[in-house]
This record gives sequence, C-alpha cells and structure tokens, in this order.
Amino acid sequence: MCKIYSLWKVVFFSLLSFVVVQLALAQDIPVSPEEPQAPSEEPQRPAVVAFVNVNVVPMDRERILPEQTVIVRADRISEIGPVDTTDIPEGALRIDGRDKYLMPGLVDMHVHQNYEYQLTLFIANGVTTIRNMWGMEYHLRLREQIKKGKLIGPTIYTTGPLIDGNPPVWPGSTVVETSERATQVVAEHKKAGYDFIKVYDRLSLECYDAIIEAAAKHGMPVVGHVPTAVGLEHVLAAGQHSMEHLFGYSDFLQIEDSPPWQQIDETKIPHIVQTTREAGIWNCVTLVVLQKRLSSEEAEQERKLAYMKYVPPTQKLEWFEGRRFEDQNHSRKMRKRMTKALHDAGARILLGSDTPNPYVVPGIALHQELRNLVDAGLRPYEAIKAGTRDAAECLGEQDEFGTISAGLRADLILIEDNPLEDVGNAARLNGVMARGRWFPQPELQAMLDALAIKHATEENSDGVMLHGRWYPRSVLEPMVDWYKERMDAQNESQKEELVEAVLSSDRIFLAGNGPVARSVAMKLMQPGLQVYVAGDATTPAIGKGDLLMATSRFGESTTTFNIASAAKSSGAGVVLLTQLPPFFESRIRDISDLVFVLGPDFDEAAGLFVDELVTLITEKRRKN
Repeated sequence: MCKIYSLWKVVFFSLLSFVVVQLALAQDIPVSPEEPQAPSEEPQRPAVVAFVNVNVVPMDRERILPEQTVIVRADRISEIGPVDTTDIPEGALRIDGRDKYLMPGLVDMHVHQNYEYQLTLFIANGVTTIRNMWGMEYHLRLREQIKKGKLIGPTIYTTGPLIDGNPPVWPGSTVVETSERATQVVAEHKKAGYDFIKVYDRLSLECYDAIIEAAAKHGMPVVGHVPTAVGLEHVLAAGQHSMEHLFGYSDFLQIEDSPPWQQIDETKIPHIVQTTREAGIWNCVTLVVLQKRLSSEEAEQERKLAYMKYVPPTQKLEWFEGRRFEDQNHSRKMRKRMTKALHDAGARILLGSDTPNPYVVPGIALHQELRNLVDAGLRPYEAIKAGTRDAAECLGEQDEFGTISAGLRADLILIEDNPLEDVGNAARLNGVMARGRWFPQPELQAMLDALAIKHATEENSDGVMLHGRWYPRSVLEPMVDWYKERMDAQNESQKEELVEAVLSSDRIFLAGNGPVARSVAMKLMQPGLQVYVAGDATTPAIGKGDLLMATSRFGESTTTFNIASAAKSSGAGVVLLTQLPPFFESRIRDISDLVFVLGPDFDEAAGLFVDELVTLITEKRRKN
C-alpha cells in the first residue's frame, strides 16, 4: 500500500476550511484567528442511506418519477419506490428530498487527470465518473485508491499513454513506426490494465490499422483523434470507438488551404453525418474547449470569475500567460452546427470538457458544456443523457451506472429543481453521492473553500472571498500556522516510519532540481545511504552508482516518464521530491511504497526536516 507524506497535507486544509465555513455561516461575525477551534472527527459512514420523498430523474427515458424513496446500501442502489409504500430501514441516514430532484451523477468523457485539485472539483460539481484520455501507471493506482475509498474522487476509466507516430505531437507519447511495434504496444496496454487505446495525429495508416486489429483481438476499444494520414472516412470504416473534438470533420469539410472551420464545403455534411451514424462511432465534441480559446479581452474577464480561486496559482499563471485567440465566433458556431447535424442524423454524442485546458475548469466546465449542447440544438434530456446513460453505454458499463435503477452503482446528485426543464439546474447541487458516499452541500462547500484558502496562501494574495465575506491574509495566515503546528506533531510518528523504510532498503531516490538536489543528497549520504538522483541538467552527479538524468523542463511529460522509470530501476524504498510542480508530483508519487514531499519550495523547514531525518537514521544505525 502506498503511503504519501507531505509537509503540506490537503487534509489539513480541509479541516481548516471546515473551521472557516462554520464560523462564517453559523456566526454573523468575522472569523477570529486568535483561537481557531478544531473540527469534530468525521462521523462514521452510514451503511444505509434513504432519499425520502424525492422526484427521481432516472434517465432511462425522458420522465420524472415523483415522490419516491431511494434506498442505498453500501455503494449500490437497492430499492426505488413510492414514498408511501417503501419502508426505510432502521438506522438509515434520511435525506429529505421534498421538492428536490435526484438524477445520476455526471460523467466527463474527456479529461486529463493531472492534478489532485481536479478530484475535488469534479466531486464538488457532481461529476462522479471521468474518462481520462492520457493514462499512465499513476492513473491505474489512482483508479484503485478511489475504488477502495482511500481517496475522494470520481470513478476513473483511462486510456493508456498516447500512441503516435514519429515525431510525436507531444513528448512522452508512445511512438510506433511499424505494425509489429503497434501490435506489441496494444498488448502491453492491455496487460497493464488500461481500459482503452488512444490513437493520435501522426500515426501512419499501416500502424493505425495494426492498432485497430490488435485492439479488437484484445477487446480494447480504440479512441482518440483522427490521424492525418488515415483520414475521417477510413476511421469510420475501421470501427474506432470514439473520436474527440470534431477534429476529423474540420479536415474533411474544409475547403483546401482554409483555416479549420472557417470555410467548409457544406454539401459534404449530409453524407458524412449519415456515414457516422451507420458506423456507430461516438463523438465527444468538447465544444467548451474551443469556447475557452479566448481573446485578450475575454481572458481578462474570465480571470475575474469567482470560481478561478479554486484553480492553483501555478496553473492560473500558465493560463494567464498563454496564447490568445482572436475572432473564434465563426468556428464556435460551425462546431455547434456540426454537433446538431450529427445529433439530428442519429449519431452518438458524448459530454466532455477536455479539462484542464486553459480556462476549462474541472467540473464547472462540464456544466458549461451541457449548456453548449442545448445551445447546439439538443433538448435538456438529450444533453444530460450524453453525460449519464450514453456515457455509461460508451464505456460498456450501462449495467453498472448511468441511470437510477436498483442494483446500479450509487452515483447520484440531488438538485434543487428539474434539470429536464433547464440543464442549468444540474449545477444547483444540494448534495452528491459518489460510490454510495454522501457529500451534503455544506461538506462540498468546505472542500471548495479548502482549495480557495490553500491557493490564496500559496500565491501570496491579499486574501480570499468566501460566502460573500472577504477574509484578509492576516486572518488566514494564523489559522494556517495553527494547523501546521498540528501537522508537525503528527509528522513525528511519520518520521519514525520513514526512517524504518530507509533502513530496510538502504536506498533513497531523490527527484529534485539543481543545487537543492545536491544539498539534500549530500546530507543523506552522511549516514552511508545510497542516494539515487534525478534532476535537470544543472544537477551535478553525486556519489557512487547515482542515476543522474539530464531532463527537460519540469512539467513536461518526458520528465515524468524518465524520472518515474529511473526511480523504479533504482530499487529505492523511499522517494523524496523537492521543488517539483503539482503536475510532476501527482504523476510520480505512486511509484514507491513511501513518497515524501519536501514542499514546492525547499525552505528552511524542509531543510531542518532532512537534518532531522539524517540524525534519526544515524542514531538507528548506531543502535543496530
């Protein structure tokens, strides 16, 4: 079992947010930092939950079942029936559903799960399942941790790494240049446990066909882009399971040498949408990702939106300084028109966001995409169906979730009004149930507030706005300091366990950057430990047998793959991470039994911790 220790633990920010929310909501006075009160421990999870007198939106067809009681046992819906005739088990947690609506949790069918904050935003916005579209071993472990209840997050289905030609569009993709290698890669992805094969832009026709054939043999659906050398019509004929972003259609329809979606041959539309319907292929249109290709003026307005406080400062900076797009209105209209044409022809549409592309905020963007589908011409029921029942069918899991029916997984959202009248109501959450675990709205808000406080302190902002009240940094910092003290006490016992793990393997793998990695490694070598190092090109080689890797900028996928591979080959029982951004940290933290994060900035506290670790190891060795 992987144990993750960090000098900044998300759980403590969750506790912190609980204090802020309770004081702010229960008392009509500013929060006092003088004597913050510890929250009570989480109550034991009830074995049975009953939604009483609720209007059920089952999504098996376009209908409402009024005044129902829905019984959930563990992670399954066990019974649905009229409130007057359905018995509620003794001891069940009763949730009042009067005048509210219960619908299946939403599915985002195109995400890139790169950051931990995404998990919180998904659940807090009623997204209970995601399809991750660039997978690696980290995602397989994350999938199991969520499934076993060790982490809060949506159920994950994932592709393997991108499969592309040479040179690949993105560093870190799996490159195939022969049909033999393509066949081998599919077998490797199947053995690893991935759910799908993802194909990308620069595959050759030969390799693409080999992937399709091998995937069919292994029972793995092929999803992804339309490779340029393959073309849309061949992809439709080959039996690819889903296509993303409508990219293949823009290439097929556009008049030669014109920009995508700017000038198209509309006479081709009836034929290609009919061919798509006959092929049975799914289209995850992700209208919102193009909608968020913003001009400078649009970006300036977007960054002021209240929900941006839930995005980490490092990612916001990347978005704010990113590319700007002018005059996207025509492209946006044409993509919506193509979505409607496909839908009207009976082709299958999926709900997806492509988060976390710039300004495509996890969870929130999926509700924006629901509105986009309605604006494109789908009825609210049809738009919601694309992210519930149809999403489950695309995943081959229609007997597992996607509708509200006895025996299915209890992924549910309780909302304030009828979503079949207005898809905006799907965002008016009263609570979320993920795999049978109930999160009432105050708890969801506390999770969001935790992110806001954490990010406000990380980016040295003046404060944060919560529930219409401004909390200046002077109020937040003492509360954060108080929780750090609590955390330091807990770390003492963790240090002992970390020391034992180090002594059992005599090896530490250190992933860091430049002089910091050198400083830490030199300290750790004092007790005679083998220290394996991976860092950037400025990190000097240290000690005998080190694995020094000259890698590109941190945050690029090549770095992640290289360092993860090096850590595995080192055989180290412990991995220490220093000065690494969240993307890197989340990708590498499951590769060892113990991962300890020495903070995004290697400050004095982290340095003292290493000194203490060295002292403890030295003392243990002397005693032994």
